[in-house]
Amino acid sequence: MRRTRAGWYLRGGLLVVTFGMAMLAFESGVGVSDRGGVPEGDLLTHIYYSLGLFVLGGLDLGIPTGGPTPARALLWVAYFAAPLITTSAVLEGAVRLLKPEWLVARMSRDHVVVVGVGRLGMLFLEALRERHPRIPILAVDLDAQRATVQLAQDRFGARFLPADVRLSATLDSLALEEARAVVLLTRDDLVNLEVAWRIAERHPSLRVIAHVADLGMRRMVDRVEHGSGVSIFNSHRTAARKLYQDHLAEHFKQTDPADVVVLAGFGRFGQTILEYLHAAAGSEIGHAVIVDTAGERQARLFRAQVPGTEAIPLSVLERNLDDPQSWAELEAVIAEHLVDDPVEPVFVIGTDDDQLNLRSAIALRALHPESRIFVRCTYESAFTTQIASTMRLELLAVEGMLRQALAERQKEWLTPPAD
Repeated sequence: MRRTRAGWYLRGGLLVVTFGMAMLAFESGVGVSDRGGVPEGDLLTHIYYSLGLFVLGGLDLGIPTGGPTPARALLWVAYFAAPLITTSAVLEGAVRLLKPEWLVARMSRDHVVVVGVGRLGMLFLEALRERHPRIPILAVDLDAQRATVQLAQDRFGARFLPADVRLSATLDSLALEEARAVVLLTRDDLVNLEVAWRIAERHPSLRVIAHVADLGMRRMVDRVEHGSGVSIFNSHRTAARKLYQDHLAEHFKQTDPADVVVLAGFGRFGQTILEYLHAAAGSEIGHAVIVDTAGERQARLFRAQVPGTEAIPLSVLERNLDDPQSWAELEAVIAEHLVDDPVEPVFVIGTDDDQLNLRSAIALRALHPESRIFVRCTYESAFTTQIASTMRLELLAVEGMLRQALAERQKEWLTPPAD
């Protein structure tokens, strides 16, 4: 249970106004039937009796007497308002102390339940608040101490429920029959999927969205997602779609020969990029080159898990991007496949190391002054923007792309169904 900043201001304002009304009444000559000499008392006396109105049970002052009629009316109002303010504060304190989580959830209607308040959860909340400033949010997480929990409450106005979503009792307390959607964003893919399927079975009309980080798991779920009532998404695939739509689609249309695409780093991000490019622009990719220290194994997994990718012409260099010899060998591979079609290759530098990505991109720019070079980074800063502008690099700020993509997907996920 959480009081907003506006709520604190309102209660504080009421307290000050009520205290001021009592003070004004006493200063104007209003007395009380059971305590003589109050109007003639000094300032401290008036402050004492004004504050006494807020004590539960109150001081035994009797009824207002004497003085101007408007001032006497003000004291009557203070008589009723002061104990109400005190009582509400005491009740709220008791509720906070007892922490009845079920009450937190039951107070929500047409709300979005967000399970998992990590980095992805915060990006989802940020995108949600930009599009739906007033929609109620109920955040659920096992760890009530993580810093993002407080941020979710303070910045996005989320109510918070510390609970294990795998427990039936937790699901029963979320008021899912009144919710607009449930979004499962924990770090455990299996938890996300198992809970998503349970909720979809119990609430078939409820929108259920689950994140799956592991690409192999995501591809496996593709086979059972249809008809389940659950919408599955992968953050890397979402970012890859944004990259293709905003940058690469137009580029491929403008280049007549099939392109050579170099993927430096073939982890989750690089694999998702190649998978999406194959699905969206397969005929426009003449050759793909992978540069990764575990490239052969990653390429075998990729081909095994993604049907149809056996047809992608693929070269693998198991090299470290920090080794200058890697670039010499890469140049030889690129030259081999650009003999007939001398089009500039497209580079996507997408390891999990932002510094390595920038260094590699700068080295490549010296070798390929006219190529398009995309550089993955976690977020866009003033420094990386300046480097990118100077070296004519195109930044792929994953958090920014994901935030934009989530905002677009939320149109589909959170729009109420037509009656």
